[in-house]
Amino acid sequence: MKSTWLVRFLCVVAVAGAVFTMLGCNAFTPERQRMRSQTVRDDLDHMTDDVDWLLFLNRPSIAYDETIHY
Repeated sequence: MKSTWLVRFLCVVAVAGAVFTMLGCNAFTPERQRMRSQTVRDDLDHMTDDVDWLLFLNRPSIAYDETIHY
């Protein structure tokens, strides 16, 4: 019974250590938050381009005639 609790405790300590190592001490600084929000904005901008590429909307239609000038 004691060994089960010891194993559970060691697992919790290992997971907590891994989380703190990945986040680091400066995980929530204003600079990091600004970088995160900029990355999200850039990804959302690129998402529209990606959807257009997937739907072949980034190329002119075959019905488009370049010789006609309006």
